[in-house]
Order: sequence, then structure tokens, then C-alpha cells
Amino acid sequence: MTETDTRPALETQRSHAEKQARPELEKWRQTAEHKAEETLDEDAMAAINETVRAIDAIASGNTKEALQRIEQATGKVDVAIARNPKLARIPVRTEAVILDAAPADMGKIRRLADLAETAMLLEDYPGARSLLDALRSEIRIRTWYLPLVDFPTALRDAATLLDRDREVAGKALLAALRTLIASDRVMPIPLLLAQEAVEHAQMLAAKDKDAAQEELERARFALNRAKTLGYRRKDTEYETLKSQIETLRKQLRGSGDTASSFQKLIQNLTAFVKRQSEHSTSSAGQAPANKAA
Repeated sequence: MTETDTRPALETQRSHAEKQARPELEKWRQTAEHKAEETLDEDAMAAINETVRAIDAIASGNTKEALQRIEQATGKVDVAIARNPKLARIPVRTEAVILDAAPADMGKIRRLADLAETAMLLEDYPGARSLLDALRSEIRIRTWYLPLVDFPTALRDAATLLDRDREVAGKALLAALRTLIASDRVMPIPLLLAQEAVEHAQMLAAKDKDAAQEELERARFALNRAKTLGYRRKDTEYETLKSQIETLRKQLRGSGDTASSFQKLIQNLTAFVKRQSEHSTSSAGQAPANKAA
């Protein structure tokens, strides 16, 4: 059995083990994916599917069916444009994956970061990419968008070429699929863990202050880890949140009411996670054809 043959099985096993050992990560991943799926446009998704079917028809030599599929795809895009006249692109597919390779130890994180920086200085970009991948602890939500100018233009070009050169028309449709734009948003897992720890501390505060203190310390560590891993590390909210945690720890050592302090901290943490996850990066790319919509 070759390495290529074993990789899918190994990935499936790893994913299953992750779900069993850390069910909270899978829950967060599913929630993020379902929320992103709610934004997908059915007409634009149908246009992608019809384009894939047109390519299949061309490959089998059925020019008549290919033209019908292109016409249906064009019609679906026109409907999508009419329903979203102010948008330049429309979401057609999304997926959320867990990428959690970063070490827990802060010293190891810093050493990996130093090695990645050295690799960049030496222009060893493959080595730098590998090292940076080892500094991920995130749920990545990737969404593919259909551009409302480039895609319909490519469809029209393919329809024009179909009678003259089927092969060139097929390439034009493939080019249409490559106009899809992939956009990534990231939810840092350490921030989600910090949020979870604070919520646990709030539940424990009235009956077990020592346990609540331990949860708050876990939240503080998670915040430091998120910052060390580079998740918007220059954001001043990190220090604000850690200051609020320290204030709560002092309050727990006394006899005062901590309800309002917990509420404020949870609100600020929730807003911080939301702001982090709204930051996105884009690049041109093609969604896998069998999952295009």
C-alpha cells in the first residue's frame, strides 16, 4: 500500500480520534460550519453544479446537453445577480476544519516561531510554511464565492466556443470554476477554551472558589497562548481581558458579589472571539468539483 493510499484512512482515523478525545472542538466546528452554510445562495450553487455537468457532457461528446447545461447555469447566475444586485460575489460552498498542531508549551511555540522567522530570512519558504503550520490552533472556516462578473462572462465564452471547438469550450468552463474566490476566517481554539473556562468558573464560583480560581487561571493561560501563537497579537484587548481575570480572582478571594464582573468578562471575551473570527483572507481558487455546492 502506497503513502497516497494510506493517507485518507489515516486522516479519517485522526479525525475520529479527535472527535472522541475532544468533543468540544467538534461541536464548535459543526456550529461554525452550520452558521456559514446559512449564507450560501441556492441559485449560485445550482450554477456551479450545472457548470460541472456541462464539463462532463463535453467530455462525453454530448454538445447538445453541454449547451443546455451552460444555459441553465447562466440562468441561475442571472437570478442570483437579480436577487443580490449590490454584491460582487456570492457564497456557494463552505467547510470548517480543525487545525490544531501547535504545542501547549509556550517555550516550544517561541522556538518554532524563531525557526520560522529564520527560514523566511533564508528564503526557505517551504520550510517556513511547514513551521508555521505547526503553530496553528484554530477552526478554519473556508468559504468559496462565485464572482458575479467573471463567472457569467466565462460561461458566455464557453457557449460561443462550443460549436467550434469542444475542447477549448471545456477549458473555458474549467476557467470559470477557477474564478471562484476562497476566503478563510479563523476562530482561535485557545480563545474558545478561554471562553469555556470563564463560563465554568462562573458556575463554580458560588460553591467551589478554588476550582473557579483554577478555571480562571486556565483562561489566562489560554489568552497568553493565543497571543503567543500570533492571533492578532497586537490587539490591546488581550491585556484588558487578563486584567479583568485578575480582578475576578481577587474578588473570589473575598466575599463580594462577582456576578457583574463575570458577566462583563464573558461579554468582552465573546466580542473578542467574534472580532477575531470576522477577519478574513481571500485568494482565487477552485472548490473541489464533487463538493462545489
